[in-house]
Amino acid sequence: MRWLLVLVLLIAVAPLRGQECPVAHSDGPLTNSISRELKGELTFHNDIRGWFELKLDHKVCGEDVIQLLPKFSDAEVAARRQLQRMQRLRGCRVTTKGVLGITGTGYFSAELYQQVASIEPVGECKLQSVFPDYSHAKPSKGIRSYVVSMRFHYGADEPVHAQIESHGRKLTPWQAYASYMLTGGFAFYAYCADGFHATSFEGTPEAKPWDIDGYIAMDPEAAAEKHVTHISLRYTCVVGKADD
Repeated sequence: MRWLLVLVLLIAVAPLRGQECPVAHSDGPLTNSISRELKGELTFHNDIRGWFELKLDHKVCGEDVIQLLPKFSDAEVAARRQLQRMQRLRGCRVTTKGVLGITGTGYFSAELYQQVASIEPVGECKLQSVFPDYSHAKPSKGIRSYVVSMRFHYGADEPVHAQIESHGRKLTPWQAYASYMLTGGFAFYAYCADGFHATSFEGTPEAKPWDIDGYIAMDPEAAAEKHVTHISLRYTCVVGKADD
């Protein structure tokens, strides 16, 4: 959920009365629209960002696609429930309600987003299963060190793959031991579990991996400029803080 926390911190909204489309001001903050009702097909992109796309029946504010997000003012529990509802409705035609905003940063995957206050299916809809929730997953007791192997196809609609090993034994789920984030500046950050820090590492040379205070950073954009989009990273996590 790192990406969601970042988005909430980045955006301050104050819709103008009657403003149908969001506005970018040269001398001030972005201004969201009034609440709008949209209709289209809901798709989840299981890529490095993992985002929900509403493919609109008709263009809205010049766009064919809107990125859907939980309403920013919702409490964590309400936002999680809204995400789960969107997960169940993926692949369906839906109607959504909420304000529209201009993305304005690289943390988003579309030009406009909607803060979803409500979402309902249109016509027949086969509900999908909710994604597994690893937010409370923790490393097994007694684990003092482990190796994380990550790989992803940068720019493709494919997820990040990871594998965890400790002394020849595979550890699952991998989300209990590692996490990652793609920043607004398109730097890839890879983390150990809480209470662990990264030590030795190696990765795709064109992505220039480096260590930052106990986690590993890479530059997939630099690799892509050299036509290298299959990125790999391997690093060791050990218990304790980076400066111990």
